[in-house]
Amino acid sequence: MKTILFFTDLSIASTKAAKYAYAFAKEYGIKKIILYHTYQLPAVSGDPVVPAIQLFDYESFNKIQKQALENFHKHLLNEVDAEGIDTQELCEISSLTFDINETIQTHNVDVIIIGTNNNDEIEDFLLGSDTLNIAKNSKVPVIIVPLNATYKTIKTIVLACDFKKDMAASTVKHVIDFTETTKAKLNVLHISSENETYTPEMYEETKTFTNLFKEFHPEFYFADNNNFIKGINDFAVEKGVDIIMATSKKHSLFEKLFKRSHLKQLVFHSHTPLMVIHD
Repeated sequence: MKTILFFTDLSIASTKAAKYAYAFAKEYGIKKIILYHTYQLPAVSGDPVVPAIQLFDYESFNKIQKQALENFHKHLLNEVDAEGIDTQELCEISSLTFDINETIQTHNVDVIIIGTNNNDEIEDFLLGSDTLNIAKNSKVPVIIVPLNATYKTIKTIVLACDFKKDMAASTVKHVIDFTETTKAKLNVLHISSENETYTPEMYEETKTFTNLFKEFHPEFYFADNNNFIKGINDFAVEKGVDIIMATSKKHSLFEKLFKRSHLKQLVFHSHTPLMVIHD
């Protein structure tokens, strides 16, 4: 990994997430972080009786946004160890619903990091369709950092899996690359409802996973819990998990994990970062 794209809304919460991003970069020798701030211009009225809106100074507004990002960057340098890291600013008029992969390709991004905020008024914005769109469609892993998470060396990873569909080759590669980089212990977790029946096929799938990740000697865990998110969080606490991995392919596991209410529970009531890998 060489480049992190860090999304910032220039808030205090974003500064906290940036601390995680810089510590992550220092630990794993990542040399570039792009501070990425997107914004939208106010809507312009077509009503001739509203001259103040019609005469809105777009150029000045753009300068204000870029200056705000510059100020955020300057403040950040007092909060993080950025020595040896090339920090670049990228400020664009855009919605987060744009094709994130164009930005990834243009700037050779290896991983995206996004922070969260526990302010109820903006929870729905931060964990709404924009963030989900990035998590679902990004061709590189997306790390969502809970508000109160502090960086610590990644020693244990849990990969949430339902053993119902094969992983895409690109997903397998991301899991392997990340596990190799961190040299972390890889656990694979299946959480089922209490009335779910384990099939021989599901156990056979563990053999497939063992072969895919054999160099890491993964350990497999099966847990019964009707509360899917509680099951993940309980496991993360019990095993001292440092990051939770989930893939974004369209099947029951992803739907369970990325219901907005579930995602809120996971990132607002947990200290464990979540890595989403697009399948």
